[in-house]
Amino acid sequence: MTFIAVMQVALFLHLPQEAAPKGPEDNKTLLARLVKGDQKAIAPLVKQGEAMVPTLAEMLPVTPAPDNVYVVIALAEIAESVGPRAKLAAPALCEALRSEDRAVSATAARALGAIGANALPGVLEGAKKPGEKLYTIRAIRHMGSGAKAAAPTVMQTLKATDDTKLRTACIEALGALGPSGKETAAELLAYTRANKQSSLTTYLIVAIGNLGADSRPAVPYLTDMLDKSSEVHLRMQALEAISKIGAESQETNDKIAKLLSLPDMPKLVLLDALARGPLGKEALKMVEETMRDKDAAVRLRGAVAYGRFDADHPAVVSILIESLKEPDPKMRKAAAETIGSIRPSDDAVVDALRARRDDPDATVRQAVADALRRFKKKQ
Repeated sequence: MTFIAVMQVALFLHLPQEAAPKGPEDNKTLLARLVKGDQKAIAPLVKQGEAMVPTLAEMLPVTPAPDNVYVVIALAEIAESVGPRAKLAAPALCEALRSEDRAVSATAARALGAIGANALPGVLEGAKKPGEKLYTIRAIRHMGSGAKAAAPTVMQTLKATDDTKLRTACIEALGALGPSGKETAAELLAYTRANKQSSLTTYLIVAIGNLGADSRPAVPYLTDMLDKSSEVHLRMQALEAISKIGAESQETNDKIAKLLSLPDMPKLVLLDALARGPLGKEALKMVEETMRDKDAAVRLRGAVAYGRFDADHPAVVSILIESLKEPDPKMRKAAAETIGSIRPSDDAVVDALRARRDDPDATVRQAVADALRRFKKKQ
């Protein structure tokens, strides 16, 4: 730390007593230890929560790297606990996004994400400035659906950059924002079509799916990928995206049926993808057929997918109860988790869960306990 920086922090730590935060009398000592890189000072400061936000926010701009990383970490941990109530720290954290210290930038992005929409105006203002924008975009991604207003800025940044990391961050941010308008979805589809050989294709497909119904114009592109892509993971991502968009067509159903019939196609992965979005009647029929498969794991995945739409289907109930007795603890755990999630009305399901309360596997016992608690809440 430079002499000037030391003096700035020293002056700050010797503010009159009325300016000090409420809390233990040794806060000044803790803060001094914090800026000297003592990680053990973080926990007692964070424990004071919202009360420490003003002090840490004032300290951040006058504490140079690398010492300021601990100030940012403390703010981030408090923000993750109190959320929008830490908004007073947003201006200082927005400046920290542009730090040359990547640890500071990344942690500031996480903290701003926890603060949420209250911090968005400052983040967007920073996005207009020239220079490093990676962590500004990541802050928007951390905010998720509360930052939908940032979609045009993120899209503009994506189209203007050739930097792979920044492009990836922009695409992930757009996906995290969720449905944010048909214009955004159209621009993202156009960008995807223009980057056919891009290593970013997987990220783009995921983002398109996360935009939901706004991405309906992308269904022909995704359906074509189901049929023509030589990469299995891209086919699966396309299928999952179609499921999230909720667009059913005869062409799409035909291609899904074809995929399910291919002997070298992983049915478990296919069913996982189908389970992530709304299913039309034809797709449901295909999933129903998998519940008759000779492979117990496929039957279970089929029941998981179908159970989201009809928890009381006789085959769903039967398979879930059977799966609680499987030798593989992963299957027993998945069955218990699904039962807790969809909560069939058949009392036999609850009896089957109770019979597994002493399961030899700890993860299964936990899943069973969680599922039983959900049934109690239902009652």
